[in-house]
Amino acid sequence: MNSIPRIDPHAANRGFLAASGRKRIARGRDLAEGEAFTASQQSAQHQLPQIVIKDPKEFVLVCLHSREGTLSNLDREVLYVGRVLAGRRTDCALTVIVFGDLEIDMRQHGADRVIILKDDRYTGYNQEEKLSALEHLIDKLKPQNILFGESAEGDGDLARRLAVRQNMSIAPGVIELDDNKVRRFCDGGWQQGTHELTDILILNSGTAEADFDFETQALMENKLAQIPTKASTKEPANASKVLQEMMRSLSANEVPLEEANFILSGGNGVKDFDKLLRLAKAIGASVGGSRVVVDDGKLPRECQVGATGKTVVASVYIAVGISGAVQHLQGIKDCRYVVAVNLDESCDMVKRADLSLICDAEEWMDSMLELLGEESRKSA
Repeated sequence: MNSIPRIDPHAANRGFLAASGRKRIARGRDLAEGEAFTASQQSAQHQLPQIVIKDPKEFVLVCLHSREGTLSNLDREVLYVGRVLAGRRTDCALTVIVFGDLEIDMRQHGADRVIILKDDRYTGYNQEEKLSALEHLIDKLKPQNILFGESAEGDGDLARRLAVRQNMSIAPGVIELDDNKVRRFCDGGWQQGTHELTDILILNSGTAEADFDFETQALMENKLAQIPTKASTKEPANASKVLQEMMRSLSANEVPLEEANFILSGGNGVKDFDKLLRLAKAIGASVGGSRVVVDDGKLPRECQVGATGKTVVASVYIAVGISGAVQHLQGIKDCRYVVAVNLDESCDMVKRADLSLICDAEEWMDSMLELLGEESRKSA
């Protein structure tokens, strides 16, 4: 039996260091064996004009759920991989089907065609209706590949149902694509395996860094969005209702810190942690902290962020009075946007941050609470 060779994640030809200091894997690009994909090649490849696919002959389909009109980090990663797959073929359009309303410009996210399904029948965990819509689109478009993310909205479950219904090959737990191969977790995540590209791909978070330095047309496919209603006998009529009743939204302080999308974190520069907690509640953020404040008993241990605490993947991470020890920076390396509030403009957290406010932590929190109070009074 042929064993799969182990992959050295530290090998020189596995990616390059971007300007941000993050190592980036050369996903989906045609590399000769042993050829390194350098930063200069990356820069040259991304200097692209607007991508326009007027008369597509092939399609790559991406299935997403919008969240309050926007997309998650995982959604952007799936779009990035879809764009790479579509770009390998001639006259191939990346078509995106979105369940729910969408308020963002998809030209900046690699989509050539966009289909938005926001009827009530596609809300919640109504998998049979969504499956019927996907089958209708597959019959029309005959896509080469269909991509999903392993999301909390049940995209992975929808992909598995579709694979069974359409008798398609499927690769769940995908963590990397290279040429026509995929690498994925198997055996419950204990092992990794590689095999040929499948019809359906389910991507894990962290597969790609979705930085689009080009635009697409992102035409709205209004005709395709008119999906006919089709009665289904695959599940009991009340199955989706039961599942929907079991789902509930969690407040920010109930969400595990590792899964929080918005985090307000305090460090040694914060004197009044009651104020920090009030601000977090006012802006709907989960609360985190540095190791120093946790060791001092100012915040519970489950709030500690860093290599010795929790590794977080928030879309927005606000670091108030945190200087940025190496261990703490390791814990926030996968956050999409980092905001630093600190008096020391030379500290490591300010260097890491996407936006920095050089000011006193207490004064900033007072100003935020005052501003939020004014907005609350106006809305009342």
